[in-house]
Amino acid sequence: MVIGLLAITSIPTVIGVGQAVSAQKKQNAAQKESAKFNLTAERLVNGQVVEEEYFVLVDGRVSKSF
Repeated sequence: MVIGLLAITSIPTVIGVGQAVSAQKKQNAAQKESAKFNLTAERLVNGQVVEEEYFVLVDGRVSKSF
C-alpha cells in the first residue's frame, strides 16, 4: 500500500524534473545564440572627433546604446 502511494506520487515529480532540465537546456542554447557585441562610431569633421556614439548588435539589428 505505501509503496503504491510512493510510486503514484513520484511520477509527477519525475516528469517535472525532466521538463525543468529540458527547459534549462533550451535556455542555455538561446543564450549562446544571442551573443552581443559593441560597436563604436566616431563622427569626424576636419580630422577631429566631433561625436562618438555606442551601438549594440542584438538579434541581427543595430540599436543605439544609451
